[in-house]
Amino acid sequence: MVIESTLAKNQFIRIAISRHFQRLTFFFSAITCAGLTAFALFEGQPIFLLAGWIPFLLYIVHGVYSTFRAAGGESNPLFLPTRYELKEQALEIAHPQGQGRVEWQYFVA
Repeated sequence: MVIESTLAKNQFIRIAISRHFQRLTFFFSAITCAGLTAFALFEGQPIFLLAGWIPFLLYIVHGVYSTFRAAGGESNPLFLPTRYELKEQALEIAHPQGQGRVEWQYFVA
């Protein structure tokens, strides 16, 4: 069986941003921000709003910026066509920049 695949730029952006928001670091930042926001609202100390929201927003902006920067350029190897050929003994992967072979014994069931 032969599979030919190409990753579109918008697919890459969508997957990368989704991964960014599923990392443990994002959840830690969100919980920290929520805790500092609750503390600031209940104690009446607005400086804690800045301490919680600035790092959280910087994390979000950094992730979106990194994603669009990585997606720049059509010569990125991620966007080139890739051919996967499933054979009896191995999976053969062909790419314009090279090719490889992975034996089935190296896959974990």
